[in-house]
Amino acid sequence: MSSGPEITRLRKEGRLDEALAQARAGHAAAPGDIHVQRAYGWVLHAFLKQEIEDFERQRVPAPQFARRFEGWLDEYRVFGANERPNLLYSQVLNQAVKASRACPGFLAFARWWEPRHLTADDEKPFTLPDGRQAPSLEMRLHYAIGRALSSPSTDGDRELLDWAETQQRAALERHPDDPWLHYYRSKRLLDEGLVEEARRCLAPVVRRQRKAAWAWTLLGQTFETQSPNEAIACHAEAVRLAVKPMEVANTRVSLADLLAQQGRFDAAAIQVHHALAYRVDHGFRIPPALQQLAGSRWFARRGDLAALADEAVAPGQAAAILQALDERPLSWRAGVVDNRNAPKALVHVAFSMAEGTVLHFDAFEGVEQLQPGVIVELGYLGSERRPSRFRLSAQPAIAGFCRALSGSIEQREGQAFGFLLTQRGERAFVPPALLAQAGTPQATGIACLAKDRKGAPGWRVLAWR
Repeated sequence: MSSGPEITRLRKEGRLDEALAQARAGHAAAPGDIHVQRAYGWVLHAFLKQEIEDFERQRVPAPQFARRFEGWLDEYRVFGANERPNLLYSQVLNQAVKASRACPGFLAFARWWEPRHLTADDEKPFTLPDGRQAPSLEMRLHYAIGRALSSPSTDGDRELLDWAETQQRAALERHPDDPWLHYYRSKRLLDEGLVEEARRCLAPVVRRQRKAAWAWTLLGQTFETQSPNEAIACHAEAVRLAVKPMEVANTRVSLADLLAQQGRFDAAAIQVHHALAYRVDHGFRIPPALQQLAGSRWFARRGDLAALADEAVAPGQAAAILQALDERPLSWRAGVVDNRNAPKALVHVAFSMAEGTVLHFDAFEGVEQLQPGVIVELGYLGSERRPSRFRLSAQPAIAGFCRALSGSIEQREGQAFGFLLTQRGERAFVPPALLAQAGTPQATGIACLAKDRKGAPGWRVLAWR
């Protein structure tokens, strides 16, 4: 009789050491018993989870964790391929992906596991308790492979690196719009000195992460040797966007060096002062590049930070660089600004009664100036849901949705709102704030179709002409 049920019982009771001993003995006695192998595999899975928990709670140092975790993976590999794909096989990979940053042997395990064994469930995004969606196991596997490609621990195994790069390219072919696949690919290309290819890969990443300092820093690195002005603009944008000093601690050093090379010593000195202050305040080591900048004559003459005038990068320069990297044709959609929320720093652009999008003030230059009633055009790349470009539209209306209406204003006694009545019998709702701005009983307004509180469609005035 198979010992699989007994092994499972011990595991579920939390008696992992006993379960492991039984599993090892059972497998040694009956190497072909698939029931023992399944029970054995779930015991190893429990140990993998336990190792990750211990590591995350800093109960074990990184070298010890890697050695023990990879030991469990090696034990599973003895029999794990006998029944695949299945739930256990995927769950073991899931634990390996979670530990991939701390495991030098992750790539070798991923190659043994073989991504072709991913199941349909492995390709589905995971829904978190709060309703948000997390990447699928498939995507997290490819992200982990991308990270590992740039790890020094894999530098000596050319065959393994070639396999990983093949996986990376295949993943990009299947998911060409995924920004993180492009991000990891760009890092690998940078490691290999292929800066122009890396820059093309980074463009969709920066478009998706325009508010992230790290994205602009990485893009700036691709320009440093060939186009220092563009590199300065990207690094300056990273510094502007950084929420915490640590995000741009190294970026400031690179930016200062580039500025100094152009003779822009005041601006360079500002970056050196900030880079030094961050490290001194936290007791961090001063890297050689920063020591050299701080020891220069031009910096010695600029010891007073408050007296230095920063040379701001021209507004929109970083955005223009990003736009210039767009290679795919844009599809443009016309919409009208139907709401402006200054406290939240955003506007809403409506394409129809049922469809629209939000633009934050810092998404594109000029968005903060938009007012309700302005018709704009948003440019989209491929199947991306977020716009990559923004421009004012020359068209005065959007057919069947937004146009100018002229007529007389009607307001009933006791009501704060009113209606604009046209000679053609059209009736447009006028909100209280706009009604107060009308000034005359005859007016022309920009109106769009919208639903009222009861869900009925009708015209709504957005602004007066």
